[in-house]
Amino acid sequence: MTHPITALQTAMLAALNRDSILQALLGDGSISDAPSIGESAPCIAIARHDIRPYDGDAAPGHEHTLVLSVWHPDADRAAISAIIARVLAVLGEAELSSTDLCVIAIRHQRTRTETEIRSGAMRALVQLRAVSEPH
Repeated sequence: MTHPITALQTAMLAALNRDSILQALLGDGSISDAPSIGESAPCIAIARHDIRPYDGDAAPGHEHTLVLSVWHPDADRAAISAIIARVLAVLGEAELSSTDLCVIAIRHQRTRTETEIRSGAMRALVQLRAVSEPH
């Protein structure tokens, strides 16, 4: 059986990588499960994934808190906002359940944007909460 963290991240990355609109917004950028060093194009990475037991009515489950790091090389809040909006739309519509994991819900909790002083790049941290149960 696949660990719930791996199952959820695999499903999320597959959904994001399949989306042609998001790919167009990123250009040569990447979507991955770990931040890249020295990326020169817009990119998205799962920067953090916390999990805790969440017992449901019929089955044990998990509450996931994920932080996506979204990076744009320019201090362009409109561009990074468009990427974030597309990420949220894709994840809100995607079927994230798999043979090992049933994803009950995924919700956006908050987004923080900032301009990095040294590089001038725009970065956003997008926090999501998901609830899952084993399949």
